Amino acid sequence: MNKAQLKVEGGKLIKVQLEIEDKKIKKVKITGDFFLHPEELIDDMEKAVAGASLDEKVIADRMI
Repeated sequence: MNKAQLKVEGGKLIKVQLEIEDKKIKKVKITGDFFLHPEELIDDMEKAVAGASLDEKVIADRMI
């Protein structure tokens, strides 16, 4: 599993784990010390990018 983390302004930490297969996102897990309301939005974002190619624009388009 590929991992990345980013400490953003204000000290919040965002971690992302990606499982990649055939240059596509097979599975993603978003964690960290941040709050998102409603919390189900994190699951929705993870599901939205599952199956997306590893292209920033494609991923961003799925998040809208």
